[in-house]
Amino acid sequence: LVASKQTCMKQPLFLGFLGPEKFHALNTVNEISKLFKIPHIVPYSAEEKFRNNNIFNIAKYPISQHTRVIELFLKKVRTTKNSNINRG
Repeated sequence: LVASKQTCMKQPLFLGFLGPEKFHALNTVNEISKLFKIPHIVPYSAEEKFRNNNIFNIAKYPISQHTRVIELFLKKVRTTKNSNINRG
């Protein structure tokens, strides 16, 4: 690793690593990055496993609440058919 002091005239503001979003991958790389006290920033998570001093969730994703809102919306528009797609 090369320090930014050696290669940059103005040091960049480094907030942390983005991702990875998958728990097992994040858990693996976090073992190394927490030694250097470098945080990981993940977009969203509903899992308690992601709660860590070194992992920051930008937003929480309450799946059950979103599901209820979608069901209510579908009832209001009186739809008879729908498809659920999980991209996880």
